[in-house]
Amino acid sequence: MGEASCPKATIVVPVYNSARSIQRCVDSLLAQSERSIQVVCVNDGSTDDSLNVLRQIAQADDRVLVIDQENAGVSCARNAGIDVAEGETVFFVDADDYIDAQTVEVPRPPSLAASVNLPTLPPNASSNS
Repeated sequence: MGEASCPKATIVVPVYNSARSIQRCVDSLLAQSERSIQVVCVNDGSTDDSLNVLRQIAQADDRVLVIDQENAGVSCARNAGIDVAEGETVFFVDADDYIDAQTVEVPRPPSLAASVNLPTLPPNASSNS
């Protein structure tokens, strides 16, 4: 994702031996109502098929970025994700989690909020008149 298409949110997912759960996790992230997202999956030296699953997911959706590193622990994996995050907001999700479709909604500026017309009274007028 380039500067012109800066996502509203980045979701960082540290992954360690999560081949059985990562597809469901990432599917829930990609199903967010906020479509302008970046998903950064950091494979932290998995010895199962996690990296292959992640590569297949990333190949199917360009919002997914996969980082592969030697095992350094969950904190280092999260930091590696933060280092490449392009979103205005950063979220963290574990590889065995799945989230509701509205979890990552990013608040809209007031100018995009619903408009309401309120009655106004002229100066020095009473609402009882």
